[in-house]
Amino acid sequence: QAGVRTGSRAFDGMEDPTDKLRDSILETAAPMLDETHVVEHIDVARGSRRWSFDSNRSGNADIWILESDGEEPWQVTTDPGHDWHPELSPGGDRVVFHSLRDGNREIYISELTGDAPRRLTDNPAKDWLPTWSFRENVIAFESDRSGNPDIWIVEVDGSETRALTIDPANDHNPLFSPTDDRLIFSSTRAGGDELFVVRLDRQAAPEQLTHHGWFDVVACAWDPESDVVYAWGRTTEPGSAAGQLWQVHVRDGSVAPIGSLPDTGWNLAPSAAVADGHLYLLSRQQVANLWRAELREQ
Repeated sequence: QAGVRTGSRAFDGMEDPTDKLRDSILETAAPMLDETHVVEHIDVARGSRRWSFDSNRSGNADIWILESDGEEPWQVTTDPGHDWHPELSPGGDRVVFHSLRDGNREIYISELTGDAPRRLTDNPAKDWLPTWSFRENVIAFESDRSGNPDIWIVEVDGSETRALTIDPANDHNPLFSPTDDRLIFSSTRAGGDELFVVRLDRQAAPEQLTHHGWFDVVACAWDPESDVVYAWGRTTEPGSAAGQLWQVHVRDGSVAPIGSLPDTGWNLAPSAAVADGHLYLLSRQQVANLWRAELREQ
């Protein structure tokens, strides 16, 4: 069953950028970083000049930056508490992440200038999995401060925090659209785990986007050149327990797998980013590698 329409861009009378997307994206994938430590999340700044990732290469989970000039990654955080899930601001000069440094999962922002990270949330509940808006004015995150996981919004200066979704089901892993008028998230409110979209430019209830029968799905990256979201998901079908990456077309909720990495046998991690016509992703088999694939035909 196809997903519902969500009011996304129509391409009537103009070229649809999804027509140029490769059928087998991962056939073009090449490794960028041969990591020998645990990595759980990667992100890339607009223009793909800088990447962020979490790694235990220092003996503790910390945030690291990889520059496009090929130099060795450099360490952003050094606290004994674990720091995870770094998301670069679209401009690439700040990184948001969640941390256990205060004994509870909270959201922090760090300027990439050597200044100490600034705590953005302070709540007895768990706040985690932050993501930037493209205008860099607010951050969405997951929190169980309402009693179960929901999506919350906080101003970048920490001045206001509000709930975006309050539902008895679990809402998790938020992701802004490139125009900041929508936010996609995963939810169990339909029974299994499915993707939902909520409008941010007007008051409206979230709409179910996919009807795919996942039991675990994460929206990882929204292509700014098309209404395609790259999501990691696992289904109940044989051989899908390790999860794979999918293209999700926001206009109609249709989904399609994008293949597997060539000649590795490694699993794909639930983390990906899109910038400058490329898809950046993680393979994982105890340790992790960063890969880059071309999204469109030349």
